[in-house]
Parts: sequence; structure tokens; C-alpha cells
Amino acid sequence: MKKKIIFLGTILLYLFFFLGSCEVLLRAWKSLTYDGTLYLASPSINNIYHPEFGWISPHNFRFYKKDAIYGTGWVSYNEEGFRARPLSEAKKSDYVVFVLGDSVMQGFQMPNGVYFSPLLEKRLRKKYKNPYVLPLAVGGYGTLQEWQLFEHYYKELKPQLIVWNWSGNDTINNSYNLELCSQSDNNYRKRPYFEKGKLVYRRPYYIHISNRIDGFLTMKLLNQGVNKMVNKWKKQNKTEENQRKEAYAVAEYFIGQVASQSTAKKIALIENGEQQATEIYKKHGFKIASYTIPDKFRGFPRDAHPTPAGHQLMVEAVDPLL
Repeated sequence: MKKKIIFLGTILLYLFFFLGSCEVLLRAWKSLTYDGTLYLASPSINNIYHPEFGWISPHNFRFYKKDAIYGTGWVSYNEEGFRARPLSEAKKSDYVVFVLGDSVMQGFQMPNGVYFSPLLEKRLRKKYKNPYVLPLAVGGYGTLQEWQLFEHYYKELKPQLIVWNWSGNDTINNSYNLELCSQSDNNYRKRPYFEKGKLVYRRPYYIHISNRIDGFLTMKLLNQGVNKMVNKWKKQNKTEENQRKEAYAVAEYFIGQVASQSTAKKIALIENGEQQATEIYKKHGFKIASYTIPDKFRGFPRDAHPTPAGHQLMVEAVDPLL
């Protein structure tokens, strides 16, 4: 019995060492590849677990990155985890802007000053003495989570302008079933969904230990493989029409919530071709700023996020409506 216990303990020790080594290597690869710096303290340099929103960006955090595609310099998050000046400065501002969105508006790949929000703030200084632009944007968020951030900060800061960016993957992030079937747009984290008129928290993956451990890169990789196998077995199709309709219905509901709660001027920033999203925003009183970003202004071959030049194009799309 003693030998069996020692043998089992040795196996578990080797397994723990193997998994720990895999996690460290994955963190090193991800941080160096996507963030331009070596970061091993947590699975992601850009977001941490949050019980209400699912995840949020880190508070009072900055790091220096080197990136041939997105630029070199400091990446900073304020005391609330947003890429903006301290929130106390918003209360001294003569013009407050909320920018709602996901990783595109967060600009997490880029150093300070070259993504949408600071570029917009710079443009607004031509008209206002002290404008303040707050990007309520976190990578992987859907319309519901973007509304949650708006709801959390609206009463305190009362923006005069809301700019809401629609991303093509918002429909997937609004639907548990679509996200469960997605490989590229699934964050493999517990998150809120809006189902049958209620807010529910679900995990769009199959293997669960704890919310924090589930965020480990080894767990995400494991769940990605399991999801892929299960979806292949079930022969599920993430583009099923009824699921898309439900996802757009969720988007319209929360767009309507923002429209009804705020008297601020509203602009929807939407890439050309997103006709259904355009119609929803128009229906709720948003002015439409359309844009097209050529491939040379995207982060290919790594990913499709806009580069600083792409963010400049988006600011130019919004400018005539300011």
C-alpha cells in the first residue's frame, strides 16, 4: 500500500510539473506574441476575473511593449481598468464621451495615445477646452457587457456623447449557443448572457474546475479542443438563423436601453457591410459613422485588429458627426 501511495504521488507530481511547465510556456508565448512583452504573473496581461462582468482589465497597471505591427511604448490602465486618464479628471472636464466596444475600442495591442479614444480626445480639443474620452471597452465583450459598463458609470459621469462601436463578432458574444460553437470568438470564461428576459451566467465550454483556474491557458486550450470535438459530433452550425436572430435581439434590447436612459448625442461606429446592425442603431436614434479599413491598416498576419492608422480612419469617420 505504501509503495502504491508513493507511486501515485510521484505520478501526480510529474503531472503537476508537466501542466505547470505547459502553462508557463503558453503564457510566455502569448504575452510575447500578442502583447510584445514577457508576462508570466497571470494567464492574460489584459484582463482579470470579475464576478459581475465575467472579466475586466487590470487596475492601475502599465507595461512597456515592443511591437512591429501595433507600435512600441507604454500601455496603461487607470484605477478602474480602462485605457484613459484617471476618472477624477472626467469630473473636471467640459465634455465627457463614452466609447463602448470590445478589443477594437480598447486598443489593447497599442501603446498609449495612438488608438481611437485618445485620437478622438485630441480632435475634440479643437472645440472644447478639456474633453475627456472614456473607453468602456474590454476585449471579448458583447453588447450586454458593454451595456453593463455603461450602466455602472453613466450616473456618475453623465456623458454628453456616446460612441458605440459594433464589431462583427458581437452577435456570437451575445449568444451562449453561438459562442459554444465558435473557436475564434470564444473567450472560454464564464460570462453573462441575456436569455428569456433574464440575466444568466453560463460557461461556454465543458470542463470546469473554478472560475479562476478555468482562465488558465492550459484549461482554455483543453476546452477549445473539447468544444471542437463535441461540436463536430453534434454537427452544430454556429450560423443557424434562429440563433443569429436571438443574438441580434439581445443587441437591440441593450442598444434600446442606452438610448432610453441617456439624452446624450449618440453615434454608432459601424464597418461598412453590417446592414442589420446599422438598421438597429438607426431605429434607436443613433447617427451612423461608417468606415472601411483596408488590409494594410490591420494587424495581419497575426490578427485583423486595426493598427493606429486604422484607428485614425475610424476617428475621421466620426468627425463629421461631432
